[in-house]
Amino acid sequence: MPFEAGLAAYAGFAAMAAAMNRHRPRPGRIPLPHAHHARGIGATLLALALLLAVRRFGLEQGTVVGVVQICLAAVVLVLAMSWRPRAAFALALPALALAVLLVSLF
Repeated sequence: MPFEAGLAAYAGFAAMAAAMNRHRPRPGRIPLPHAHHARGIGATLLALALLLAVRRFGLEQGTVVGVVQICLAAVVLVLAMSWRPRAAFALALPALALAVLLVSLF
């Protein structure tokens, strides 16, 4: 199963979490956008994740695959934030870069 939708969704949820003050890591450690911009980036990445799945699998199956990968990305982010919060945010940018790479290859 292609993972570009899940990787984009992980980056989107990380951006949404960065918009909240209680989840935001201390300044200076990881460069993060402002909270207002992080919400917009997160929503855009989540919509992009769904569109990537629909593009890959068609409307019917793509919607299901997209929702499943979005849900799995949320679970992975929550588990990673409870274990290593800074690492969870640090993995968001490489996840997005890998999603872009996978989209460009296939």
